[in-house]
Amino acid sequence: MQRWLRFLPFLVGAGYEVHVLAPKDGDFPYRDESLQTKIPPEVRVHHTSAPKMGKWLQFFGGKEAKLPHGDLSVDKKTSLLKRVLLWVRLNLIFPDLRVFWLPAAIPKACQLHREQGFDLVISTGPPHSSHLIGLRLKKRLKKIKWVADWRDPWSEIYYLKLQKPLPHARYIQRHLQNNVLQKADLNLLISRHLLEQLPAANKLLLRNGYDHEEIEAAKQAVKKQEAAFVISYVGQFTMGQDVDFLMDVLQSVMDKEDVKVRFIGSNVSAELSERIQAAGKDKFELLPFMPHQQALEQMAASNVLLLLINRYEGYQGMLTTKLFEYLGVGVPILALGPRGGEAEELIQTHQAGAAFDTDQADQAKEWLSQQYQLHKSGHPVEAAKDTADLSSIRQSQILLNALSCLLPDSNKSES
Repeated sequence: MQRWLRFLPFLVGAGYEVHVLAPKDGDFPYRDESLQTKIPPEVRVHHTSAPKMGKWLQFFGGKEAKLPHGDLSVDKKTSLLKRVLLWVRLNLIFPDLRVFWLPAAIPKACQLHREQGFDLVISTGPPHSSHLIGLRLKKRLKKIKWVADWRDPWSEIYYLKLQKPLPHARYIQRHLQNNVLQKADLNLLISRHLLEQLPAANKLLLRNGYDHEEIEAAKQAVKKQEAAFVISYVGQFTMGQDVDFLMDVLQSVMDKEDVKVRFIGSNVSAELSERIQAAGKDKFELLPFMPHQQALEQMAASNVLLLLINRYEGYQGMLTTKLFEYLGVGVPILALGPRGGEAEELIQTHQAGAAFDTDQADQAKEWLSQQYQLHKSGHPVEAAKDTADLSSIRQSQILLNALSCLLPDSNKSES
């Protein structure tokens, strides 16, 4: 959602009257209250109630049970109850758990339209159930323009590819996906691969981008690099990432006294925790989820930033907001996972680091060792080159041009 926080100031600056509809106190993996300050004062935010699916899960699965945000994996230790609940989620609930917000969200959206008279509706997913709100409004309000924003694949998203729902479930997901794709006046896609893989429709590539001012503020906050050689991974671990490969590569520098590995806001599993203990607990720092600007400062204070590419059919188009912020801060990126994707292409294009798969473990270790030696020698590491085209400033211009084509004569009222 940070994608749209970056675009909001440009929409307001272009004269759009913006209203945002969101669930009140919904189930979120984390809440970063500092992001409230990023919302321009001209933007009106409306909330509706949303069912507490996390409480239902705890009722059935105990107090420790948590909603599987982006992770529907099971292993030998997974309880039978959790397996059943995940099966229900995969095969009976479409497109995702947020669909239960729609009975409150759709009437509220219709009420707001009666009061405000919107010209344009933008839905953004995941959760892709948000697009069903846009679909319903488009059916009811024929004159309204609708933009569907795809921040991730839908029927081909990694956890559905890895978990293999039943045939009927795959059919329903594809049907919903294609219906949204065809009915929307414009579809915004984060990656070229996703744009090319989806069926024919009115589609436009719009990158996540990064906020130049936030990046520069983070760099300024880090006035002096630490004496230690800091390797950082920012964000959660998700299905399909090869943590064993990661730990194997990191093991190659564990004999260096001044090496630190930081996992920032990461959901470290019991198994990974054991691996950390074995590798050398004093080398690792497990930092909790932190406000976004602080996370950017951690990126800027690092010597190497880790990116794990999920291994699944369709990985080529997987692009996270994190990657664009990595590129923005200009710290060398070590990408581990399947090769040939769009993430690797961006890293290579901007000379921002290197990518390796499991059969290139020795090369990955050698690259990491070289970065360490450059750090020890005091040799300055060049930042990623010419990333201005990836900034939110450039990407917002693409968005505004597209909207002006959809609404050539409107008064720019948007929800």
